[in-house]
Amino acid sequence: GLAMSPDAKFVYVALTGEDAVAQLDASTGAETGRMTTMPRPKAVAVAGNGTLYAVAGTHQVAVLDPTKFVAKSSTQPATAKLVTLRLDNPVPACQDKATKKTRPAHRAISLTIDPETGSAYVPHVLVSSGSGEEVLASVGITPPEKPQEFVTVCTGGYGSTCSQVPVPPPPGEPPCVGSPVRPYELTVSKLMPTGKLAPTVSNLPVLDVASGRSLLTRWDQPMAVAMHPTASLLLVAAKGTNNVAVFNTAAADPMQWPVADIKVADGPKGLAVTPNGKTLYVLNGNGFSDRKSTRLNSSHT
Repeated sequence: GLAMSPDAKFVYVALTGEDAVAQLDASTGAETGRMTTMPRPKAVAVAGNGTLYAVAGTHQVAVLDPTKFVAKSSTQPATAKLVTLRLDNPVPACQDKATKKTRPAHRAISLTIDPETGSAYVPHVLVSSGSGEEVLASVGITPPEKPQEFVTVCTGGYGSTCSQVPVPPPPGEPPCVGSPVRPYELTVSKLMPTGKLAPTVSNLPVLDVASGRSLLTRWDQPMAVAMHPTASLLLVAAKGTNNVAVFNTAAADPMQWPVADIKVADGPKGLAVTPNGKTLYVLNGNGFSDRKSTRLNSSHT
């Protein structure tokens, strides 16, 4: 990973083989300092206030103070602060309800900075040991086969709006009725400009109208992330499901309201958005895709 300081004086390089990030003089290329991180850092990003972040495909993000770098030869090496990524989403997965356990974060291999707020966004997954069915079987619960049922609810009055909401399970049924089993689930951790992890904000599930399941079941294996330049949108390439997830960064928690699902070619692993925000370029396993931003709307949910 490679990133430049806001004043363009320093370049930061992730030293995967040395478990550190190096600070280089941008004009000479000479190393001016380094800081130890978690093992094998892969990607780095710098916020507008100069704070540096690094990820290594694990459950943590390193937060580095640019004023604390020291020479490689120093007898007192500088060490980055390690922050554990989020352990839950606004809507619990089925096995979380049944077992009352949290799932560890994993696979944080990319990150980006919101240039307006200075917040850092890190896509990753939440995982549990074994399959969802095995997790539930361990507590004596069989996942239901029947699909989620819905009811139409209107606000009432002139110009009212109506929406489909899930029908809660009857009293006495297992807590997983109507909830999908998700042993792997995509999520995005938000770090405030202070480097502190933003809290999870509870919310009703955003449902996939085609299946009745949580929209989060559409995405797996996040590989790349990008901020939309003109809208409060976060784009995440999901290599495992051949699509791009879109989230609303104006929300207190980016996972509260998934906005859209964009289908692309096989194995998306890189993203770039034109400055006017009208075209998204996607690096796939065997080439490029491009998607007009006019497709970033509710028709893809």
